[in-house]
Amino acid sequence: MKDFEKDSLQLISENPHDHGIILMQNAVLLSVNTKENSIIEAYGSNENLYALKPDVLKRGIADKMVPGVQLIDHDEMVDILFSGATILNL
Repeated sequence: MKDFEKDSLQLISENPHDHGIILMQNAVLLSVNTKENSIIEAYGSNENLYALKPDVLKRGIADKMVPGVQLIDHDEMVDILFSGATILNL
């Protein structure tokens, strides 16, 4: 993860209940539970942390994810995006 991405995640982590992160495509790999798990480390929480289920399944990582990451489908992603949520594109 690049420094500017970590800075952005730390900025929104100050109020995680007001923001959310949706991991899609290769970004779902950031949800893999490792010693150096950069998404939880940078974001500081797994609150409002989502991963697109088809992308997770395609990469075979469903059983390796950080606890608390919510799997969502495309319809749920659209609902979140149109709910007035703040969107951060990394």
